[in-house]
Amino acid sequence: MVVIVVLALVLRVWNLPGSLHFLGDQGRDALIVSKIFQEGDFVFIGPVTSVGNMYLGPFYYYFMLPFLWLTYPSPLGPAYAVALFGVATVVGLYYWGKHLVGGRAGLIASVLMTFSAVAISLSRFSWNPNLAPFISLAMMYATYLAWQKNPRFWLLVGGLFAVLMQLHYVTLLAGVAAVIIWGISFIQKYRSHQLRSLILPTVGALIIFGTSFTPLLLFDYKHDWINLSALQSLLTSDQNFTQAEQKLGGLKTVVRETQGRAMHVLFEFTIGKQRQLNSWLLITVTVLTGWFLYLDRKKYWQLKGALVVVIWLVVGVIGLSFYQHSVFDHYIAYLFPATFLLFGYIFDRLMKFHKIFAIILFAFLAFYLQYNVSRYHFQPSGPTLNQLAEAAAGIHAQLEPHENYIVILLSSSKDLYGMNYRYYLHTSPEKAPLPPENYSAASKLVIINEERVAVDPLALPIYEIVTFGPTQLITKFQLSNGTEIMILEKDIQSVEGEV
Repeated sequence: MVVIVVLALVLRVWNLPGSLHFLGDQGRDALIVSKIFQEGDFVFIGPVTSVGNMYLGPFYYYFMLPFLWLTYPSPLGPAYAVALFGVATVVGLYYWGKHLVGGRAGLIASVLMTFSAVAISLSRFSWNPNLAPFISLAMMYATYLAWQKNPRFWLLVGGLFAVLMQLHYVTLLAGVAAVIIWGISFIQKYRSHQLRSLILPTVGALIIFGTSFTPLLLFDYKHDWINLSALQSLLTSDQNFTQAEQKLGGLKTVVRETQGRAMHVLFEFTIGKQRQLNSWLLITVTVLTGWFLYLDRKKYWQLKGALVVVIWLVVGVIGLSFYQHSVFDHYIAYLFPATFLLFGYIFDRLMKFHKIFAIILFAFLAFYLQYNVSRYHFQPSGPTLNQLAEAAAGIHAQLEPHENYIVILLSSSKDLYGMNYRYYLHTSPEKAPLPPENYSAASKLVIINEERVAVDPLALPIYEIVTFGPTQLITKFQLSNGTEIMILEKDIQSVEGEV
């Protein structure tokens, strides 16, 4: 485990300053968090979702707060924190996994998590879904403890679910899984006349969960329940989810999608999109899991942990099968620990039958490593932190304090307002740009042509450029990476002449 943890740490922090993924979402989050400790601008809502235009809770912003404060103005602090939580997930898979599915199974799971290219990628930058694997694993273990050991652990489940829901709304499915396990526990407690020991912790868990969303509810109340309306629209629209009233046709769609979602959750992010192979592997894993659970039916105390893992996965797969859009890897990040624990459980049980299955395990690990190592990516996916700082310094040098200007970014990232550049521009408050919504008050326009995608940026049909009015070029310069920056000023004389 010491070797595994060291490898997990190296793979998650290697060359992080020179390769940090810091694009629009990361710049927006860092800018919001920096205003909390610089201006006392506390927030009550979190990031907005890409589908449904809903706001998450503010947990992730306050998670970022101490780490960004420690490294400010560099945004590396939260990224290192996420990396450490990625390593903690590896550790948790072994120490919590050995209670859920056994020590050897937990060890196998931790190895798979350590070398997973997708898990490593999501552990190397700051983003709200990237904490989901650790929180989901902790919630799985707490659910097991609440079922197996003491119902008071439902309080912990409620708190962890509140955190998980503020990282990504897809993690609502983890709550459904926990409710199913709670229902099984309810029946058992009812039959043994111990229902009171379950009810009080359940009420407490609901209070903890509800209280955690108080800031978001207050925001919603003040803004005509826009979040609740967006959620209702998302869930009831047949463009997002297959609706029950579609009856047989909708059911067929869900059943068909279930296979694809299961292959994504179990195999596509682990060994790639190989549909025929993955289809056979899905059948094999399903049969083996069912057979091993059947064999363990008399060892009920050992069965519970494996059932928690399986229920987590089954609910996740079925829930995602109702979703009609693309499911990206970060949507299912909360299921990564359950996937690896299931693999560990299957290989562990196989090796108990015969040692020859150890050879199959090592062959699988070799194939797994070959696939994942070839996909490691330790290079920047956009401008580096040094290049962003260079751009901000160059722009600041051309401006007087408190000038009103706006920033437009031309880039393949499609982040028109250049939030990663804005973060660095805001590190000098007296030369910070106007918010995007205040573009009409600007007297200067800064165009960052990141990849020289436009020969004549002023000819582009971008609203903020077109409506800025007649301009005169103040300066144009290039950064060391080839990015071109234009600073323009409103041509007041032309405007007055037109009037």
